[in-house]
Amino acid sequence: MANEQDTVAQDRAAKAQKAHDRAIDGAKAMAEYEADRSAVEANTTRLRALRLEKERVDAKAAAKAAKTAKATKATKATKATPKPKARVRASSPA
Repeated sequence: MANEQDTVAQDRAAKAQKAHDRAIDGAKAMAEYEADRSAVEANTTRLRALRLEKERVDAKAAAKAAKTAKATKATKATKATPKPKARVRASSPA
């Protein structure tokens, strides 16, 4: 009888220990998951900031290029317009 009670007590203790170990493993896994999630979120935020900055710089460069192209086009248009040359009259034979 005592032997059976010891076996039952040992089984209960083993089950309790197993449940305790699972709970600890679950807590560790959740902490690891949260840490990974936080790292991914931080990286996403960093990359988003970099992308937005690049888009801002690109837009600024495109605007500057468009302004330069417009100025160049205007300059070329003025240079392309031929200036009237003074005509020299041929002297008439007398």
